[in-house]
Amino acid sequence: MMNVYGVIKRADALYDRIPTREITSKTAAMYRATFVRMWNSGHLNPWQPGIAGNTCYRRCAIFYFGARELLMGATIQCVSAADCGDLATAQRWARKLLRAIERIEPILTLEKRA
Repeated sequence: MMNVYGVIKRADALYDRIPTREITSKTAAMYRATFVRMWNSGHLNPWQPGIAGNTCYRRCAIFYFGARELLMGATIQCVSAADCGDLATAQRWARKLLRAIERIEPILTLEKRA
């Protein structure tokens, strides 16, 4: 059985490493849609070879925004299920959260700094 609160703690620590900034609701909607495409394509890393510099920085902003939203949303669902005593749902959200952590964490670790 997965340690739900251990996964939540790890997600919180990762969330704290991701930069945040204020954006408009229109930009947020565009970032959300682009992040979903990046997630589904399997190409989350904004620093892919062959991508122009300005595109990398835009993709980086999208990655940060989407990663923060994904981690926060899944954490909220996981905590809510655990607090209600719904262990099966909490475990399911913890697995989703762990998969997100495992995809996001390496990108933050290897991130290029300007």
